[in-house]
Amino acid sequence: MVSPISPGEPALVNPFGITAGRPLDEIIHTRLFNGASTVAPRYSSDDRESAKVAFQLELKFGRKVILGTTRGIPPRYFARLESNSDTAIEVFGESAPLAICRLAAVLLSSA
Repeated sequence: MVSPISPGEPALVNPFGITAGRPLDEIIHTRLFNGASTVAPRYSSDDRESAKVAFQLELKFGRKVILGTTRGIPPRYFARLESNSDTAIEVFGESAPLAICRLAAVLLSSA
């Protein structure tokens, strides 16, 4: 089920499973960067742009974003907002940028 974040903003389906691409980039651009430029950068597929997302999340939530890989084959990436183990939010992705952006989508959907 598609639900808008608010009128005029991109729809968000499932932040844990959303794929890399323009819809995810637009959500992050609008919610985290306030649509600072006309076109959303490729946050969900570019390492440099996703690093900006991680930095902004750290500023906004006051906690470190942890990025790592699983031991599976092929390895998957995870992104976690540092907190105690009872309240940690962790998401997975096929790439580091996607994991970071999924974390942002989860955090921003509840902010």
